[in-house]
Amino acid sequence: MNRFAYRCRHPVHVVHVWWHDAGIFLPVVKLNTGGTNWRRERDLQLEWFQSDLGQVDRKKTPYVIVVKHNPFYNTYEDHQCICGSTRFETEDVESCWGGDYTRAKSEPHCGLQAKLEDVYAQYKVNVVFAGHAHGYERSKPVLKNKVDRNGVVYVTTGAGGRGHAGSRIDSIPDWSAFAEGDVYGASRLIATREKMQVLWFSDDDTTTPLDSFEIAPLQ
Repeated sequence: MNRFAYRCRHPVHVVHVWWHDAGIFLPVVKLNTGGTNWRRERDLQLEWFQSDLGQVDRKKTPYVIVVKHNPFYNTYEDHQCICGSTRFETEDVESCWGGDYTRAKSEPHCGLQAKLEDVYAQYKVNVVFAGHAHGYERSKPVLKNKVDRNGVVYVTTGAGGRGHAGSRIDSIPDWSAFAEGDVYGASRLIATREKMQVLWFSDDDTTTPLDSFEIAPLQ
């Protein structure tokens, strides 16, 4: 997959910017993390997301990926959203979903993660891609802040060129597999029916990836 078209213009023109690109065997679900009428849009998006994934036949569609702006599982200090006493964990789902954050600034993603994480797990989403943080990071399969073979791989791929990601949090969780916040780069995704590969290249070397991983098709 070389690229996919972003179907919506600036949010001032379009309210609902979530959609499903029905590829041959690699559907891309784009989720909105920054709507202005955010609570109603959040509820509508969740309803649509569950319905959409519920219609995917995984015998015909071996992979499902989600693309969103804000990353939840990332270790860059400036892009943390916290809903409770423990980073990356949600103690009160409804409160967090409703926007009651311990730390957020302009980071709305912990509220979304409060309910979306269970949806990702239920429908066996393979990878969640996000940007926002100007660096790269890949998680191991993770579920509820723990490494879990039934979890989802989270990739922060925001190192396109507008500054660098900055410092990381003091205590790096076990689920963080690889991170690079000091060079520019981009991700490449290659999917066949046999496997899906994700490769991350720096701008200085577009032939040898600095990081890569593979996803096996859902059996």
